Amino acid sequence: MAPGRRLATAAIVWLTLAGATAACGGSNESGPSAGCRSDGPTLALAHTTPGAIGSYGVLVAARSGATTRVTRNWVATDPSFSPDGRRLVVVRADGDYESSGPGSTALWLVGADGTGARALTNVSDDGVAPQDTRPAWSPDGRTVAFSRRLPNRLQVAGRGPAFRLMAVPADGGDARPLVDNDGAADFAPAWSPDGSRLAFIRERWVSGDRKSSVWTARADGTGAHQLADVPDGVSVRWRPDGDAVVVNAGGGVFLVDVDTGEPTLLAIDAALAAWAPDGEHLYWWAAGDTDGEWRLVEGRIVGEKLHADRNVGPVEHDISPTLGLAVSPCA
Repeated sequence: MAPGRRLATAAIVWLTLAGATAACGGSNESGPSAGCRSDGPTLALAHTTPGAIGSYGVLVAARSGATTRVTRNWVATDPSFSPDGRRLVVVRADGDYESSGPGSTALWLVGADGTGARALTNVSDDGVAPQDTRPAWSPDGRTVAFSRRLPNRLQVAGRGPAFRLMAVPADGGDARPLVDNDGAADFAPAWSPDGSRLAFIRERWVSGDRKSSVWTARADGTGAHQLADVPDGVSVRWRPDGDAVVVNAGGGVFLVDVDTGEPTLLAIDAALAAWAPDGEHLYWWAAGDTDGEWRLVEGRIVGEKLHADRNVGPVEHDISPTLGLAVSPCA
């Protein structure tokens, strides 16, 4: 990310969303499931609440161009779609994202039309307020993987905050730990298209410096191993064919081959790249010509670089580039 630039993501004006993506239930083999709605949402993103500093909500945009704030008056970020595109899991915060951040964060489920909201994780049995973030819905719809900050008493001195990957049944129940990380910070889990593996960011502090890398593990958390070194990693998204992942990082967007672990820098001044279901197109935030200006675009990888084909919409207010952009499996 270029110094001095922050990502802008509110007051979206959707220009050409209607008709830009294939209708749900098409013939693309890697495309949406039969449960998709033809009038369902295409994108979900975190956006600022007008007049409220540090307060964000989740907005969805339908293929028609209509937008809905599905989290109403909550503070919420990090949307992830269910496999049929009908629901979202989001991170609901107690407090705003100014200063030291919210007092607690928990996962909530909500319909893509804003109805049926309910908690998925909540205060733990010992009364500790949760710090749950970065959810990802499994391809079979049964499980939500996420990252949970460990209580201070369980953290290793001098290593910074510890986060562990967890899994919770999408229909509700107890969360269970996944990858054993020896006090590191594991976050931003992403399911492989067949649901057999998870990719995630692992962060350690070494001599006061943050070191991040991309790891993969089996869906049950076993067999964890490092895939690639990517400085300042933020999130991982599997390509729909399962052969590569796109990694969003402080230095831009990278493509990593899953077999070789070789990273390729696709763009600098870009953030939150996410694949469309066809495995060819992506959505991402691209820096504009004016410092501090960003635009949401759709495009492809051309000659090992991101190439924007069209603007999806201009934006106005600043937020962090880590707070969420999701593409529906029905897009």
